[in-house]
Amino acid sequence: MWGLISDVHGNYPALEHALEVLSAAGARRIACLGDYLGRGDNERCVRRIRAVAEVAILGNRDLDWQDRVSPAIRAWVLGLPRTACSGPLLLAHGDARLTPALSTTQIGRN
Repeated sequence: MWGLISDVHGNYPALEHALEVLSAAGARRIACLGDYLGRGDNERCVRRIRAVAEVAILGNRDLDWQDRVSPAIRAWVLGLPRTACSGPLLLAHGDARLTPALSTTQIGRN
């Protein structure tokens, strides 16, 4: 069973808690859907995600915060795909800058 995590934004304690919840629920495969970088401990979050995620994709905020991390972390994050497929599962962050066809930009306001 898959466990999905997104929008960590550098919050290491929340990431660890999410991983514990997913493990307790029976998740054996982890996919991370972007936005790893933010105001918290970006480096530690990315190291943990790299250790546990079977699949990881780029998030829009990762683009915005890339200049605030080490070159090695930046290279890994920016090297992530914008979408990933695993069997019938399509994973995307859904931001217009990353995946225009999967974002809400084509939906008009009523």
